This record gives sequence, C-alpha cells and structure tokens, in this order.
Amino acid sequence: MADGIDFTVKKLSPSSSERAQEIQRIKKLCSDRSYMGKDIGEIFSYRDLWANLIIDPYVELSPDFIWVAQDSEKGDLIGYLTGVVREDFYALQDQFVTRYIEKLSTEGLLNLFGNPLHLWKSAVSLLSGLDRRTIKFLKYLKFKARDEVPQRPATPHFNVFARHDGKGIARALIRSYLEELKRLGVPRFHITALYMPGERMRHQLEREGFRVRSLDFFQEDYRIYDTVQTSVFDPHEVMIGCFERDAPYL
Repeated sequence: MADGIDFTVKKLSPSSSERAQEIQRIKKLCSDRSYMGKDIGEIFSYRDLWANLIIDPYVELSPDFIWVAQDSEKGDLIGYLTGVVREDFYALQDQFVTRYIEKLSTEGLLNLFGNPLHLWKSAVSLLSGLDRRTIKFLKYLKFKARDEVPQRPATPHFNVFARHDGKGIARALIRSYLEELKRLGVPRFHITALYMPGERMRHQLEREGFRVRSLDFFQEDYRIYDTVQTSVFDPHEVMIGCFERDAPYL
C-alpha cells in the first residue's frame, strides 16, 4: 500500500498471452513518459517504433529481469522496471537498434541519407507518424547516440505513470531488482539518469512538466561512474550520468 493505492510487484508473466499484454502495456507507459517524464511525442512521432527500440532489447536479451507494478484492485499496470546483469547488454542493444533501423531502410520505409521518407508496401500505415522529426531522431540513434551515452554496467530502466509519482512504486520496483542482485551476489549497482547543470533552465522545464534533476540530487547517495552531454534534447543542455552505489544489503 502506498498513499492510498494498493499495488503488487511481480516479474513478467510466464504465460505467453499475459506476457504479450504486459509487454504492450509496458511499451505504452514507456512512450508516455520517456521524454524527461513527458510523452515521447514531444520529439518522436511514431510511438510504437520508439517503444520497440527501447523495450524489445530487454525482452529479447534479459526477459528474466523485467518487473511490473500492478494496481491490486483493478489489475492495471502502473509501473515497470527492466534490468540487466550481463556486461555485454549495451553493446548488444546498440546492435539491436542498428539492425532495426537498417531493416526499415531495407524495406524502403526510410532513407537516412537522402529523402527522409519513403512509402512503399505496407508503409502507408506509418504515414501519420514517421515524419521528419522521427527521422531526425533515428539518425541520432544510428550516428550519434553511441558517442553520447556514458560508460555503464548493468543499470535498470523504469517508469511509473505520472498520476502515481511519489507513491513509492519506483522504490518497490528497484527493491525487487536489488533483491535479485543480492541473490546473484552483485556487490554494487548503477542507475543511468538525466540531469541538468543549469539551474535556471532546469526550473523552467520542471514548471513545464518535465522530469529533470540537478547533479546534487544524485551525489548525496551515489558516486559518478561516468557522465556525458547529449545533443538529443537540444537546445537544452542535458547530461546523461551513470551513478554508482554499493549494494545496500552488504
């Protein structure tokens, strides 16, 4: 129970039908909150494509480290966490994204070098979404993202619906992840998060509903493992940091 909501945390369902439904709900939440706590539509029009790029690598490469938080009364998914322990995950994730983008190019759905949009075959269904800003972001993923991501060992990725922020759901999801790390004898863990060095711009974005933090927010409990500036949120100066903390169960 957290602030009036009774919820449970469990691993992704082993049942294929329930599992497919949970993955789709995870993808919806991912799209709803992936742009600094706001809808990814702010910068990327094709929500399904975005969710596939972010979530499918975890489903394919680390399915045993996916947890969901559900409203105990309604059964609705209200949060999720995808985690990894394998050291090669991010290299494999990069390969996955590259293959996905190349597949779209091969099928004639997009051309990253010339005309930004080609519509062939079944691509008519993409007409409302695969626009210039989507192409711009795909270009970022293919050509720039690898150089703008900090070095990072296994880190969890998680989201909670905005209406349930501050109710302890994210903490419960992370606790489940840490319990698994404890079982495996992992001595420390990491989180990857956005932060902004400029206080004035950060406060302005927070007033507009974006979820951003200052570096001080993380430094109280975590050590910086690595940090780099990303251009994906231009013109805002946003950093991606990987933060390290000794496992609290030791």
